[in-house]
Amino acid sequence: MRTAAQGTRWRVKRTYPVDIAVIFLRGQTRRAAYELPDGVEFVVGGVQTTFQCERGGYFADVSNNCQLFHICNEIYKEDGSVELQQYTFFCGNQTVFNQLSLTCAHPEESVPCSNAPDFFYINDNIGRVGTQAHTEDDLQRAAPLVPGFQQQQQFAASNKHETRLLPPPK
Repeated sequence: MRTAAQGTRWRVKRTYPVDIAVIFLRGQTRRAAYELPDGVEFVVGGVQTTFQCERGGYFADVSNNCQLFHICNEIYKEDGSVELQQYTFFCGNQTVFNQLSLTCAHPEESVPCSNAPDFFYINDNIGRVGTQAHTEDDLQRAAPLVPGFQQQQQFAASNKHETRLLPPPK
């Protein structure tokens, strides 16, 4: 626990695999939502600023065609209250935020943006010891939605089969 300027006390609970900078101005946290680099409108178009964090995690911004995503960071205060900080990022040109993998990817390799909220629960696995990021049920649920998923699965299966046929190294 640290003490910020003007005696404000704060505590950060680390539950996400990404270190997030917490910015303090005179003892107050600064919200970084929608603070995007100049020129982002040339990649994304007009930015809709409608998303608000409701809980911690990584979230596709459906209002912006999933070209933006948000990291919602929970700050646990000494009085027991929780503050949600929202950080907004945009994916590179011709990519979108894939709510299944929590990464930016090409649209044909991603859960369709309109289905992203159906996979917000994936965030529940972040920070859980002994828990895999995805279950078999998660992958089966996503398979019919992701155009390139079946091809990837077939390629992975063929590689796995070929690997088994090779003799072990001596």
